[in-house]
Amino acid sequence: MRKINVKKFLKRIFPCLYRKPKPEPQPEPEPPVVPEPIPEEPKGKQRPRWGKRGIYSSKDTVNYETYIKELFVAKYIAKFVF
Repeated sequence: MRKINVKKFLKRIFPCLYRKPKPEPQPEPEPPVVPEPIPEEPKGKQRPRWGKRGIYSSKDTVNYETYIKELFVAKYIAKFVF
């Protein structure tokens, strides 16, 4: 009696089970985000101040940081809202 190679036999009868799966298409990477220039002259952070109630930042620094945050939120809010 002749020996049957089971793997070869099954490959011949059910070739779809032994095909290599097609690789899934890779999504295109998003283009890099190019930051837009800030409409004002950039300002450096001022040094922290020491007072009777502790350490605090100057009003100019706090106002400029808030302004930059508002510019960012105004431009990119649509990306973060579901």
